[in-house]
Amino acid sequence: MYSEALLDYTASCIIDGFRNEQSAASVERLLKTVAENKAKAIITKKDKKLPSATFVTNYLQSFRPKAPPKGLEEAADLEDDSGKGQLRAGIMAMSSRTGEAYEKAAKCFEKALDIGDLDEHEAFAYNMRGTFAYLRGENEGALSDLSKSIELQPSLTQSFIKRASMHLELGKGLLIFEERNLLTCL
Repeated sequence: MYSEALLDYTASCIIDGFRNEQSAASVERLLKTVAENKAKAIITKKDKKLPSATFVTNYLQSFRPKAPPKGLEEAADLEDDSGKGQLRAGIMAMSSRTGEAYEKAAKCFEKALDIGDLDEHEAFAYNMRGTFAYLRGENEGALSDLSKSIELQPSLTQSFIKRASMHLELGKGLLIFEERNLLTCL
């Protein structure tokens, strides 16, 4: 009941003409606590968005460019509402390199995994969904997706690299050592 306590202490300070230093210090402490709690509540309710299109483009280009996986090319005969069709739609959207296109791509990768039936492309789908989760700042979901991608297809080195990079950012250096050892074993 920090807000109520803040009102009580503030009223007490006003009545005392701000002469009681203990009450004034309590007001400051409570004000800080109330502000921190409200800021946390706002941040947890706020939708996480992708960074600028330029940032996303630069991040994606930091990896060696690859053609779309076999069977997901633009000319492939896929139903748009299938898992593979959504993967292809995500890949095609990314080629536009705009904020709106990246948001669409992220939704397509999410939907592809929801629909399923991805066969050999499931690891790629987890890699891409994990990539966009990471870019949004959703580290736990990103780590989970990248780990699932590695579990499904250990030869998908981008998943290892992205996961190792996240561990480094999160201060999990020992895990990076393990990632390097796994990469050298591949």
